Amino acid sequence: MTGDTFDTSQPFTTATARAGGMPMSRLRSRDIRRLHRGVFIGADVTVDLKVRCRAALLCLPDDAHISHHTAAELLGLWVDPHPEVHVCRAAPHRTNRQGVRAHQCQSHGEGRAEDAVWIRDGLPLSAPTTVFLELADTLDLVALVTLGDSIVRMGWATPESLRELCSTFRGDGAVQAREAAALVRAGVDSRPESRLRLILVFGGLPEPTVQLEVRDESGILLFRFDLGYREYLLAAEYDGAGHRASDEQWGKDLQRREVVATDGWLSTVFLKEDVYRQPSRTVRRVHDALRSRGWRGQLTPRPDFARYFRDY
Repeated sequence: MTGDTFDTSQPFTTATARAGGMPMSRLRSRDIRRLHRGVFIGADVTVDLKVRCRAALLCLPDDAHISHHTAAELLGLWVDPHPEVHVCRAAPHRTNRQGVRAHQCQSHGEGRAEDAVWIRDGLPLSAPTTVFLELADTLDLVALVTLGDSIVRMGWATPESLRELCSTFRGDGAVQAREAAALVRAGVDSRPESRLRLILVFGGLPEPTVQLEVRDESGILLFRFDLGYREYLLAAEYDGAGHRASDEQWGKDLQRREVVATDGWLSTVFLKEDVYRQPSRTVRRVHDALRSRGWRGQLTPRPDFARYFRDY
C-alpha cells in the first residue's frame, strides 16, 4: 500500500500511516482530519459513535475495551447517549484524550472472565450484563431497572440470571444493582412501557402484569396488554408515536379497544406526556380506575417517588 492508496476510511495512527507509505505532510492536508493526538481519519468520513470508539481504542493499550454508557448504546440498550467514549481495562489507566473517559474494570462476580467482553463489528465491548454492573453506581435506580428490562428483552439475560449475577457482585453500586435487578421484568417492549410500570409501582399501586394476555375459553388469544390487572379487568397501555406510525395501525388500536370495552375490560391509555411530564396524574388515573373496579388497597407511594418521577 502506498501513500496514494492508503485507506483513510477508518481511524489510523501516525505510525500506521508512515508504515503505509503516506507522506507525513499529508497528515496536515485538508483531506485528513485529526481525531486525537496521533490519530486521524479521512475528512470526508462521517464521525459516528463507532468511528469515535475505534479512534479512542487506538490511543489506549491493546487490552482496553468499550464500556459503560458507550457499550450500552452500541448494543442498542435503553440508555441516554453520553458525550464521552467510555473505555475500560484491568489495570488503572488515566487518559487526557478529549472525549474519552477511562475506567478500571471491576470484578463482576463469579462469571467467566471471557464472558465480560464481546466483539461487535470488530469492537471489543463490555457484555450486556457487565454493562448493567458498570452503570450500577452511575445511573439512578429507575434508569438502571429500565436498562435491565432492555437486556432481558434482547434475550441476553433473564430476570433470574440478572439477580443471581448481582447477588455475587461486590463492586461499586452493588446495593443498587441488587435492588434494580429485583425490579427487572421480562416482556417489556419499550423504554416508555418500562417507565410506566415503575411509575405505578413506585406510586404505591399493585404491580401490574407485563404483557397480560386475555384468551377465550378455547385458549385463543383475544388481546394482549402492555400492563394489566387481571383480577380487576383493567389494562394500562402506552401509546407513543411508534405505536401508531400509520393511520391503519391507529385504526386497529381503536377497534381493539372497542372490543376490550365490550368484553368487560377497561383500557387506560397513556401518552408521552403522562409518562415523562405528569407521572403523579398517571398514578391518580390508575388508582381511580382500580377503585372503580373494586380495588380497596391503600395507596402508599415509595418515599423516593418524587426523586425519580417529577411533574413538569
